[in-house]
Order: sequence, then C-alpha cells, then structure tokens
Amino acid sequence: MARTPDMKLRIQALGVAALLLDGGFSAGAQGALTFANRVVGVIDAPVTYLGDVRPGAPLGSAALAAGPNFLAQLAIVIPGVLDPHLTPPQPFRTGSAAGYVSATAVTVPGVPGGTTVTVTMLAWAAELGSSYSEAVAKGIASFGQSSPINVTLVEPPGVPSFLVGLQPFNIAAIIPEPSAGLLGLAGAGMLLLCRRRR
Repeated sequence: MARTPDMKLRIQALGVAALLLDGGFSAGAQGALTFANRVVGVIDAPVTYLGDVRPGAPLGSAALAAGPNFLAQLAIVIPGVLDPHLTPPQPFRTGSAAGYVSATAVTVPGVPGGTTVTVTMLAWAAELGSSYSEAVAKGIASFGQSSPINVTLVEPPGVPSFLVGLQPFNIAAIIPEPSAGLLGLAGAGMLLLCRRRR
C-alpha cells in the first residue's frame, strides 16, 4: 500500500512522539517542539544557498543546502531568559530532501509545556565553523536565518509542536576577503591619483 502525504505526516508525528516517550524527557516537566523545516501539509520552508563567489569556485546558480557542507540549529528564546537555548547543529538532508533537516524532537530544559517561546532557524556553511556564532564571526557571509516565529511548547505524551509559520530563507554567498596584495595595489593607485591632482 502506497503512503499518502497524510499518512507520512502521521507516521512522522508518531515517530517524534515515540522518541520523546522513550527517554527524550528527563525528570520534571519540560516542553518540547519538533525541529523540522518540512512536515507534509504543515511546513515547507527549504533553505537555499546563494552560491560561492570566491575566485576559482565553480559559477552556478542558487541551490538547496545539502549534506554535511551546511549546518542548521534552532535559537529558542525563552521568556525572562537572556541567552537563547541553542539546539545541537545538524546537517541538511540530500537528494530530493535537500534544503531540509531531519525531524528532531527538542526538549527545552526547565521550561514547561504551554510556554510560548520565540524560535529562529539558523543555517551556515560548515567550513566556517561548528556553530552559527563562529560562522558570523568570520565576517565573510555564508550564513542566514529565518524570521522569528512563536511556538507553544507541548509536554508529553502530546506530539511536540511543529514550527508552524516558518518561512524559506537563504544562506548568503561567501564573499571573499580581498588579498593583501590587492589592497596594497588599490592603495598605491589611490596615492598616485592623489599626487597627480596636486
């Protein structure tokens, strides 16, 4: 029997619920959500990489982020807490599932179900570091983030909340840093231009 999209959604939701009931929660009430940017009939928010513009890189158009070359994580802002809770980075899927991450149940420590949190999906080129903050610190782009959305956490045995409202977004192209020689040449050109005008 062929699986319909509706059946796939139910199977995925049951799988996430089973994950949580099988030890996904520690003692005490903790709310949960599902880290997934594609759930059939609910969310379809692929992440697109805008390309590599460094010298020697193959020229091409934008493509969906795929495989371990790109990483994603969630930044979860909890009311009254200064620093966001970050999920572990995970790679993107490949093939026809490129642009998406595998569905993962995420518990938010110390935050009960029923709490509304603000969630942002972060993505970057893995060559820039193992975390979003490392990628941003490099200053050569190749990272991106979704618009923030509000999600109400669910406690087990309920199915963790999906990221309803998540929209597609882009990972910016890597912008090469100019070489020291090129900067020196540009500076020398400006000096000559200024001397000629005198």
